[in-house]
Amino acid sequence: MGINITLSVLAILLYLWMIRRESVVYYINKTTAHLHALSTTPTGAVVDLAEDSHEYTNRLSLVGGSIDIESDQQPSSRATTTTTTTAGVGGGVGSSAEYVSMDSSLREDKDELKNLLEEELAEEREHRIVLRGESEAEIKKSRGLRSILRQLLVPVFVQFFCLFVSLVVWPGLPCSSPKSGWFADGGEAWFCSPFIIAAFNYGDVIGRGLASYEWVLNALSLQRCLWFSLIRAAFIPIIALKVITSSPLLIVVVLVIGFTNGIVCTVTMMKGPLLVEPQDRERAAYIMVAALYAGIAGGSILAAAAF
Repeated sequence: MGINITLSVLAILLYLWMIRRESVVYYINKTTAHLHALSTTPTGAVVDLAEDSHEYTNRLSLVGGSIDIESDQQPSSRATTTTTTTAGVGGGVGSSAEYVSMDSSLREDKDELKNLLEEELAEEREHRIVLRGESEAEIKKSRGLRSILRQLLVPVFVQFFCLFVSLVVWPGLPCSSPKSGWFADGGEAWFCSPFIIAAFNYGDVIGRGLASYEWVLNALSLQRCLWFSLIRAAFIPIIALKVITSSPLLIVVVLVIGFTNGIVCTVTMMKGPLLVEPQDRERAAYIMVAALYAGIAGGSILAAAAF
């Protein structure tokens, strides 16, 4: 008995440690992903990660038709192109007017290109601000295990207590109860297995199957599941004190225990993680599974020790 209790406690502690380790890995991966998202933009341009402390200022230098984008922190060499126009001997007056027209057209093209570049830079900066805001908000929303557990108190308790009651009253107590009817005359070997074992399992499967229907999910809120789990505690004195003397009726009661176990546990497992933020639902499911294991271990240990 002592070995079984020790192994069960160690198994639960190991699972909780695995949840904690998964939480640390989750935060590391999340932070790495956000830093990568902040370091690049959809257009492939590199974003300065120190933008909060050192504001980047882009300058457009238009020199002789060439365009150079510079940063105050990262100055680059400015390419200068000088266009000289020399009228040839036979150029005449018409060539001068032509060059004036070309110079005016070139200025218009440069102004238009400058406006386009300024708009693109403004859009990229706005995108980086939005991206950084969303990333920081998402990181802040990621909660620790204690914060998640506080939000899951009701479904975690229901998950634990429901399995705890089920494993206290089944299968040991019904199998050791006095037999009646056909089970007392010659079918005693059939009473525990398959009847008691099958009754609970069939009821559990039916309950879990019904939990997939929308009308059942709408009818069973978490508060109602909490009340059902507390009411199920009445099965412990009923089975332990051998109040039911009829073997067929006891099989029906075990069927009800299995049915309520299946439907209540499934509904709480489905609704519990939805109480937290989307990025925390995976860890919420881990906590729910830990409560399930704790209920199974606690109920089995108490049944073996007390009855």
